[in-house]
Amino acid sequence: MNKERRDELRKLCEAATPGPWLRREELRSVGPLSDMAIASLGSNATRPDLRFVSEARSAIPELLDALEAAEVERDRLLVVLEIASGIIGMDSDDAITGVKVHFDDGRTMYIQDALAQAIEAVKR
Repeated sequence: MNKERRDELRKLCEAATPGPWLRREELRSVGPLSDMAIASLGSNATRPDLRFVSEARSAIPELLDALEAAEVERDRLLVVLEIASGIIGMDSDDAITGVKVHFDDGRTMYIQDALAQAIEAVKR
């Protein structure tokens, strides 16, 4: 999800009536912790529909926060990987550059190749 979409969702959440919201199954409506219904979902609304709408009011901001925290951590790891790659790349000593990494799935590769692949994976 790109930044523009996340910003759009944040604005929608900020403009909406604050949560948490409750579902009123007998009225097929959802709304904040008051007696006022915000949305009526009509006679075809199922209990899962009502639950989804009422939970989404609180869940969307939580998910956006978690996504942003994961992106910060990804960026931090990318810096660490690039520093490690640079240090190993500068060292012409075969004792370091000749080190192979052995993976649980049986793959083996030189450490600088493993770092390069990790950097590419984190950038995605």
